[in-house]
Amino acid sequence: MTDELDAGTGASPSWTRKIAIVGVVVAALAVPVCARAAIDGRAALEAAELARAEDDPEREIELLGRAARWSVPVSRHDERARARLRELAIEAAAASPGEPSAEALAAWRELRRASLATRGWTGVQGVQDPEGLAEANAGILAQLEAQAEADPYAPDFDRARAQAELASDPLGPAIGWVHLSGLAFVGWMVACVGLVTRAWSPDGRIDRGPALRWALFAIFCGASWLLTA
Repeated sequence: MTDELDAGTGASPSWTRKIAIVGVVVAALAVPVCARAAIDGRAALEAAELARAEDDPEREIELLGRAARWSVPVSRHDERARARLRELAIEAAAASPGEPSAEALAAWRELRRASLATRGWTGVQGVQDPEGLAEANAGILAQLEAQAEADPYAPDFDRARAQAELASDPLGPAIGWVHLSGLAFVGWMVACVGLVTRAWSPDGRIDRGPALRWALFAIFCGASWLLTA
């Protein structure tokens, strides 16, 4: 009945219809982004398992890092990738006790990069797995120390200095950029919703003024998101 009155009088759509439109637009924007992250992350994890079967640890580490970076709440492939990197690093270090292991160092570094590259709004400084990051940092320091001890011409290993360098060189986006990227993504979705729901006149024609403003806002937020992601 309400829809019939709206159609007869030329009034704007009901709030129920507006909410439905907003839901459809948000889903149309968010689902493809999440789906791509889940699909590409799982594909990278499967490729890493294939590299493991082919005894190619260098390729496996690279692919595990890629899988860990495709982080999305609806999938757990990133957690599995980080767990495998940790397992690989521990196994490589145990295979050569007291000696440096290039494989262990590469795995710890990849785990650290993945932990810092997927920072968000929650966690310690945005890090979702601070314990894993701390373990990766400790593993890196242990391998660097082993390298220094194995090289008779290398200077004495300064653990405090190396630890400070790890803290000052995060190898990932600054937390401010992470927040800015998140805000830009939300702004882009809001702009797209506004473009669909607010850029039309009651008679169904495009209202050029609002349409142009919402379109420019969408372009600005979308570009900001791409540049800071």
